[in-house]
Amino acid sequence: MAELNLLASMEMTKDELVTYYEKFKHKPLAIKKLNEIAKQQPELFVNMQDYTAEQALTNLIDFFKQQLAFFEGRLQINGDKILAVTMDMVVSAEVTALDARLGEYLDL
Repeated sequence: MAELNLLASMEMTKDELVTYYEKFKHKPLAIKKLNEIAKQQPELFVNMQDYTAEQALTNLIDFFKQQLAFFEGRLQINGDKILAVTMDMVVSAEVTALDARLGEYLDL
């Protein structure tokens, strides 16, 4: 963040701003700070939708990976009917959550 605070006080070119977007594209707070810098210098217009959509896709992929890791570690039932019903309810709830997150991404 110190680097971005320093950038805010300096003049930069559009190419430099794009370079910093690429460098910090997986860090939402840094992207937010870069957006503020870009607003202060309107001549540096960069299409922010590209970076916002990329960040949303990255977040969606991370969420899916997290949910899959949960399923992988928990879906060993071994014939226990109560555990099978419980896991079915958990999976149903998680699938609904996955659908909701995907829907949010597609609405961008």
